[in-house]
Amino acid sequence: MEKLPYSSRLIRFMRDRSGQLALIAAIPAPVLLGLTGGANDLVVDQNQLALMQNSAAVAALAAAKEASLRGWTERTAKEVAKAVVAGNLQGKAFSDTTSFHTDVFVDGPKKSVTVTLDMDQHAFFVLGYFRHDLHIRVKATARAMGETSLCVIGLDPASSSTVKLSGLGKLTAPDCAVYSN
Repeated sequence: MEKLPYSSRLIRFMRDRSGQLALIAAIPAPVLLGLTGGANDLVVDQNQLALMQNSAAVAALAAAKEASLRGWTERTAKEVAKAVVAGNLQGKAFSDTTSFHTDVFVDGPKKSVTVTLDMDQHAFFVLGYFRHDLHIRVKATARAMGETSLCVIGLDPASSSTVKLSGLGKLTAPDCAVYSN
């Protein structure tokens, strides 16, 4: 078999149509796989962000509500917020290496609770190559409006007045609400 010059071999190769489908599929395959992995990363990232934001919002609302019922103590609000976050995020992390940190700030005079959630070591397919600070932070603030401490509740479906004072009867409850049907 005689050897053809380089230019003839190149022309022959360019005109050859056998095996073209494999070559056409092989060239864009890495790009398509990368785009698929990147799209998957973005969906996972957005789902994790939404889960964390919802957990922070629920925790802030629960802490503000509980603190307004029990009195505005920072300890109560922090305990409630951290318990709600733990309950919402337990077993819902993207991977076993994911860690969450909860920070709760209570502003007693404004009757507000701010919950901040941080997450580190979020595993990604493609984005980890471009973003080395794989960190998500969300924040939610809830504020109790017009709340007073509830001191007395009188409920009786059979009676029209469950809390009743007569004569010289006196009920002293400063800064408290009294509910009766």
